[in-house]
Amino acid sequence: MVNSSSSSSTSLVPYRASVPSSASSSASSSHRVPLLCAFGKKFTVDEMLLLFLCLKCVGAIDGTHISASAPSGRTTAFRDRRSDITQNVMCACNFDMQFTYVHSGWKGSANDSRVMQDALGHAEYEFPWPPRGSYYLVDSGYAIGSAFLPPHKFARYHAQEFRNELFNYRHSSLRMVIERCFGVLKARFPILTKMHSFSISRQRLLVTACCALHNFIRMYNRVDEMFHVWEGSFVPNSDANPVGAERVGSGGTEEAFNARAQRAMSEYRDAITAAMWADYIGNRD
Repeated sequence: MVNSSSSSSTSLVPYRASVPSSASSSASSSHRVPLLCAFGKKFTVDEMLLLFLCLKCVGAIDGTHISASAPSGRTTAFRDRRSDITQNVMCACNFDMQFTYVHSGWKGSANDSRVMQDALGHAEYEFPWPPRGSYYLVDSGYAIGSAFLPPHKFARYHAQEFRNELFNYRHSSLRMVIERCFGVLKARFPILTKMHSFSISRQRLLVTACCALHNFIRMYNRVDEMFHVWEGSFVPNSDANPVGAERVGSGGTEEAFNARAQRAMSEYRDAITAAMWADYIGNRD
C-alpha cells in the first residue's frame, strides 16, 4: 500500500511572490509562485475556439515522474510502471507555461488520481481552487468535477463519437501546455532525471525549487531559448485566478466531485462539444 507519509505539497499560487525556505513539518507541504499573463501564448485557430468557448479555463493539471533516490529496502514502492525509481509529482500550470501548484513526494507506484486525491483532500496543502465556475483541463485519468474538465471517454461505434473526438482533439491541444512545462523543466534541470542520494525531504524541495526557478525565468526572460523551442512543440503524454473571487472549495473533494457537480460539468462539456461540432460542420459546407 502506498501512502503519503513521505510526500509533500508545493503550491505555486498566483499573486504570492514568497516561496517557503524550509519544508513543512507535515507529511506534505505547499508553496506558491506569482503568475504572469495567462494568455501570453500564441494559440492556433483550433485552440482559440476552445479557449473562447471555455473562457473560465484557468490552466491544466497532470502528473509527471521525477527521478528519485529511494531509501534502502523501500525501492519497490518507488518503482513506476517502467520499473524506474521515481516520485510522482502533480502540477498545475497556466497558459503562459508557469507552474501554479506542485504536489511532490508521492512514491512512483502511486497513480495520478490518488496523488490528486491527496492534494485536494487536505486544506493545509493549499490547492489553488479556481473561482466558482472556472476549472482546470485534465486528462482522462482524472475524474470529472466542478473544477476539473477531462476529455470525453470514447464509445466505439457510437454516432456521438465523431463530435466527441473533435472536442478531445482541441481539449488536448490546450492541455498540452502542462506537458511542455514538464519538457522545459526536465531539460533545464538534469537532476530531475537523475536524482542524487539526498534525503526524501530534500528531494521534494528540489522539485519545488526547480519549478520556482522555471517560473522566475519565464517571468523575467521572455526570450529564453528553451521556452521558445518548447512553446510550439507537440509533446505526447508519456508518463489567473482573480483576487477575491469565490472559490469552489477550501480543499475538500466532496463539493467538487459529488453527483450534482459531475453532472453539471458533463452537461457543460456536451454543450461545448455541440457548439464545436456545429461550427465545424458549418465551415465545412
